[in-house]
Amino acid sequence: MQLSYEKKRAYRRQLMQARRAISGLVATYQTPGLFSEPRESKLARDRAVGFFPTIQRAWPTANAFLESQRIRQGVHSVWHHGLPIDFELTRSQADVLLVVFHGALELNATLPIFPGSNLASGLRVSRLAFTDPSLYLSPLLPLAWHAGNEFQPDLPKLTTKIIRKIARSIRAKRIVLFGSSGGGFASLIQAAAFPEAKVLIANAQTNVLLYHDDHVQKYLDIAWNGDREAFIAAGYSSAIERLSAADSTPPVLYMQNSTDEFHIRRHLNPFVQELGSDLDLRLLKDNWGNGHIAPPKSVFRAALEAVVVNDNLALERLGFIPFKTL
Repeated sequence: MQLSYEKKRAYRRQLMQARRAISGLVATYQTPGLFSEPRESKLARDRAVGFFPTIQRAWPTANAFLESQRIRQGVHSVWHHGLPIDFELTRSQADVLLVVFHGALELNATLPIFPGSNLASGLRVSRLAFTDPSLYLSPLLPLAWHAGNEFQPDLPKLTTKIIRKIARSIRAKRIVLFGSSGGGFASLIQAAAFPEAKVLIANAQTNVLLYHDDHVQKYLDIAWNGDREAFIAAGYSSAIERLSAADSTPPVLYMQNSTDEFHIRRHLNPFVQELGSDLDLRLLKDNWGNGHIAPPKSVFRAALEAVVVNDNLALERLGFIPFKTL
């Protein structure tokens, strides 16, 4: 008897749930700290820890992680003011650390999520991928730009410390910051702290407050209790301002869909007008579809590979043009 498509999907869903339940039980036994929420826990969303086929480690405080002697690969959860900063480290023998930030997620997306594994597969890099802890505040929040919240107003600063700690631990000589859309914003914020890095972004927001008003307001309401001024005062609302204030900045490779008029007008144009003459900035604009559409995976992969191996000719062949020559 042949099962219908819907029944097959239901069966796969049930199988996945069973596997997660078993993995969760095993993880609870092996690493009970992952499931020990602090008294100040602000979690308001299910957290699917225990399902990853790697070593997992929970850290009760940020200092406990930062003062540790050795960082093993796998999933780490650093508790900071009631929310976990979840990230995954996959190590290789290479001396390049690829740091990946995700953008907007579906409302029903399972957290934590660690992006970039497929794109990085086969590349000579170690990969560090972050889940935005602000999304744990509500299942109704799909995007928070890794920019912090009222409980973690220092999140980007602490993220910088985590990246530096891991880079030293694995003896990385080079860092690549990578993200699309909201993840591109997070990469640009970190770029201000890592002038030695390289940045590869696509369709990025460059100022949170210039994104769609309804999304911005939802973020402010949920993550900052509606306090817009507190978010601005934290100092991480504008990547343009952070980079402008930096003593030195890294090369930025900026990919932009040519039909995404909203992002070109509100984010790309102000970015290049303010920073184009000062940054080592290379642009790739092309038509990948109508609106806020990411580059094809083949283009993303080729660009990432060229950045990892420092192949400027490959970047030129892909269409990246130095801004100063436009």
